[in-house]
Amino acid sequence: MFPAKSFPLVSCLVALAFIAAAPLAAQNRPASRFDAQAYIVAVGSGGTIQAAERDALAHLVRTFGQSIEVVESFTASYRQAVANGATAWTEDSSFRQAITGAAGMDRLVGAQMGERWIEGGAHFSEVGLHRGTAVLVFTERIWANLDVIRNLVTMPASERNGFEGFSRYQFAAVFADMNVTYSEILMFLGLPWEGEPLRRGDYFRLEAQRIRTSIPVGVNVRGDRENRIQGAFAGVLSGLGFVTGGSNPRFVLDVNVVNRPTDHGVPGVVFTQLELSANLTDTATGTVLLPYNLSFRGRGQVSLSSAENMTISEAERRIAGEYREHVLDLMARMVPSR
Repeated sequence: MFPAKSFPLVSCLVALAFIAAAPLAAQNRPASRFDAQAYIVAVGSGGTIQAAERDALAHLVRTFGQSIEVVESFTASYRQAVANGATAWTEDSSFRQAITGAAGMDRLVGAQMGERWIEGGAHFSEVGLHRGTAVLVFTERIWANLDVIRNLVTMPASERNGFEGFSRYQFAAVFADMNVTYSEILMFLGLPWEGEPLRRGDYFRLEAQRIRTSIPVGVNVRGDRENRIQGAFAGVLSGLGFVTGGSNPRFVLDVNVVNRPTDHGVPGVVFTQLELSANLTDTATGTVLLPYNLSFRGRGQVSLSSAENMTISEAERRIAGEYREHVLDLMARMVPSR
C-alpha cells in the first residue's frame, strides 16, 4: 500500500499510464474536467462510446486492485439464498445495503463520466471518481457489512453447532472478504479504515470447518448385508469430518436397500437389481437436507450369493465417489435459513 502523502504522485502516474496506453488519443483529447488532486481519473477506448465508457470503468476498477471474484462469489451466494427461499434473511435492511454495494462494485458508484472524443476512428472516454465520495461510499459499506456479519454469527448454540451454523459462518466469510477489499481501497485513497479491526474471511471459514467437524450424523440402514452399505456411507461422512455414531444425533442418514434377483433369460447366469434411497434428515425440523438414490443391475454371476456380493461391491464404489460429491455440493450450496 502507498503512504498517504504519496497519492498526488500516484494519481499523476496512474493518469499518465492510462494516457500512454492510448497514444492515439493525445492529439484530439480535450482538457480533463476533473481536478487531478481531487479525482482519480482513467481513460478507456472502444469501437463505440458505450464500449469506451465500459473500458474506462474497467481501468478505474483495476486502479484499486479490486478483487472482482469476491463480489461474484457474494452475488452468486445471494442469488442462491433467494432461490432457496431465505426471504426473511435476505430482506434484512443492512443486508440489502450490502447487496446494493456489491452489485455496484463493477460500476464504482460515484464515478462520473468526463470528456469523450474520437481519434483514428476509435472512441475514447474518461471517467473520474472523487476521492471524498469514494471514501464515504466504501466506509459506509464496511459498516453495513459488519452489521450483516454480526447478525450472521449471532445465534443460539442449537443452531451454531449444525448445518445452519456452518452456512452462516461461510456467508460471514464472504462479507469479511468484501470488507478487506474495501479497506484496501480506502488505504489507496489515502484515508485508511479506522473503525473496529476487520477480520479476514479465513477466520470465519476456519470456524465453519470447526463446526462441520463437530456435527454428529447417525447412519441407519435397512436391508444391508454385513453392514457394508452402512460402512460405505459412514466412511464418506467421517472422511469429510463429520462425527458418525453416538446416541440420538440431530442429523440422521436413513437408508433403505433392496437387492433382489432378476430374470434375464440367460441360462446359468444370475443378476441382481439394487434399489437404494438415502435421506439426510434434520430430525429437529423433519427437513430432508440431501436425498440420494441408486438404481442399477449388477453384473451376471454363476450364483445368487456371488451376484448379490458383486452388486453390493458396485454400490460401495458408487457411494464412495458419488455420495461424497453430493455432500460437498450440499455444503457449497447451503445458505442461512434466516
